[in-house]
Amino acid sequence: MTRPTTTITFGFAAGSGALATIVAFLFLAKPLRTDAIGWIVVAILGALGGLYTGTLFLAWQRVRDVPVLVLRVVPILVIPSLVVLGNYRNQVREARSFLAIADSAEGRVVAQSSRNKRFIRVSYEAGDDEHLISGDAPASAPGIAVGDQVWIYYLPSRPDSATIGRPAGGVGQARTLLGITWLLGGPLVLVFGGTLRWWAPFRRQRAA
Repeated sequence: MTRPTTTITFGFAAGSGALATIVAFLFLAKPLRTDAIGWIVVAILGALGGLYTGTLFLAWQRVRDVPVLVLRVVPILVIPSLVVLGNYRNQVREARSFLAIADSAEGRVVAQSSRNKRFIRVSYEAGDDEHLISGDAPASAPGIAVGDQVWIYYLPSRPDSATIGRPAGGVGQARTLLGITWLLGGPLVLVFGGTLRWWAPFRRQRAA
């Protein structure tokens, strides 16, 4: 078994062992604990964390031995990054177009989820009618609560279909996707890039 396979297998096995232990403890216990699903999710995340840690360690070793490998990885990651940035740019344009023709109203939070405090229900008036809309609270109001005021934006032709808060173009989503692309994709390409034909010259360079 090769060193990459051994290291990654060890990391995954450690997390999988934790998963099996927790699952056995929860399901053999009487009565079944109500938080079993939550612990299973934590164990699965532990297994994936072990796998990622092994991959990250191997990626660091390869960059240390052959630093020029970074020059091959960056162009690969730039491609999906450009897709993410292009999608974000389109969202910004759509948000600006929407705000150019949208009406706004000040709504009031009438309900809030007990599990997810950011999920709210808002009552607002558009014309002579009162409407209700549910969705996530805007990022600009992290501590919003029932009774608070929040701005609602809607098209005059569709007052019952509104947006809570000012549309921002999904900057948070773009940051998350870029982070996943580089923090997850980078180590994976460095570790498993040996299966690609263009990796052969660097593999020979390392052997030399």
